[in-house]
Amino acid sequence: MCVAHGGEATLAQAMLAGVPVLMLPMQLEQFLTARRIAAAGMGVNAAMLAKPPDWRALVRHMLATPGYANAAQAYAARAQGYKVEEMATRVAMALERQAAGS
Repeated sequence: MCVAHGGEATLAQAMLAGVPVLMLPMQLEQFLTARRIAAAGMGVNAAMLAKPPDWRALVRHMLATPGYANAAQAYAARAQGYKVEEMATRVAMALERQAAGS
């Protein structure tokens, strides 16, 4: 299990590794991303829990509930072979083509 604020790089790495996440978002963008990941069953968005959360019970629940790991691993299987470097190269090439056509 990964515990993080919900930054996109950390969440992307956890998802690609098939690891469920407990997200503690600090900013709106992190909250929105955390909400989507939680909706997909790959983790919990702590900002959406009743206050104050019972952290021990939450961590125990996440570790004892196979659905979180199953959803995260299913995502990782669908994204198998994804390489950040390759995507960055493809985006750069597309931008260069677009700039050349302007």
